[in-house]
Amino acid sequence: MKIRTLDEIGEETWNALVIAAPEGSFFHLAQWKSVVSAGFGFQSEYLAVEDATGIVGILPLFVVRRGPLGTALISTPLCSVGGAVSLYPEAAEFLEKAAIHKADRLGVDFVELRCATRRLEGWATHEQFYSFTRPILNTEEANFHAIPRKQRAVVRKALALGLTNGVDHDIDGFYSLYANSMHRLGTPAYPKLYMESLATIFKKQVEIVTVRHEERAVSAMLCFHFNDQIYPYYAGATTDAVSMDAQTFTFWSVVQRASELGVKKVDFGRSIRGSGSFDFKVNFGMEKHPMHYQTYLVKAQTHPNMDPKSMRFRLFSNAWKRLPRFVVNRLSPLASRMVV
Repeated sequence: MKIRTLDEIGEETWNALVIAAPEGSFFHLAQWKSVVSAGFGFQSEYLAVEDATGIVGILPLFVVRRGPLGTALISTPLCSVGGAVSLYPEAAEFLEKAAIHKADRLGVDFVELRCATRRLEGWATHEQFYSFTRPILNTEEANFHAIPRKQRAVVRKALALGLTNGVDHDIDGFYSLYANSMHRLGTPAYPKLYMESLATIFKKQVEIVTVRHEERAVSAMLCFHFNDQIYPYYAGATTDAVSMDAQTFTFWSVVQRASELGVKKVDFGRSIRGSGSFDFKVNFGMEKHPMHYQTYLVKAQTHPNMDPKSMRFRLFSNAWKRLPRFVVNRLSPLASRMVV
């Protein structure tokens, strides 16, 4: 086996392997190289492995420089899932060893692989993240009754208030909701250029499910489409969305959209065990799956604290919430690099 690069094999060959391999996901697609480069300027190190039969594995990597938090080689920043994707385990192991060699040559502090299922020997595993999925049934009625009773009542309440849903591609409108929500949550918003790059580069694989009240957008989710799945990934809402149960209705709207398109599953992304979003997704009847984020030390002496509930993150979040909006708008493009 030998290592090849994305430039050598091309996007079409790379993506064919992603589609063919069992653990291939939207976040492994070659286009992320251009998206992340446009939005953040991170250096990419996309590796593939080739044997006598052809390309049998891929591993997307980026060099992420986060100032006081150190420099890491990550698969993949901005994405809930990363790590090696391969046709057989030996190919994945070959890529993981190649990542360590690459990290050593680059002089980074550590390697981080956001694996969905693989557990790597000799790596530290951080298991506070869970992914949440929901199968899509044959009829809207069946999908509605698959929601636990209390959440069904919330959806009915939202409908009684006159909430409606639809699909659009309005990045400007979505970004306004998203940035406001992130400020209220105490987290820097990713740059608008990054969101625009997602829509431009992935084209029809990106759409926005928007919930409105009296024609005013009150909640929205930016969704990805890949391999018979929908990934609702970024969300935003107005301050009064909670009182209208708009966010719960938005989750139901994504399920409706999936049913309309005939896809088999919705992947509602990751949440941290014990967080509000974790509890919400459990209460919505989603299936939870532990994720295996793993780190390997190169120059660093200790593994990074990846828990957003840690004291350091909480202090930062509380301070960020209190900053004036005009300050947040200026600082977010730089600060958001720390939370990719």
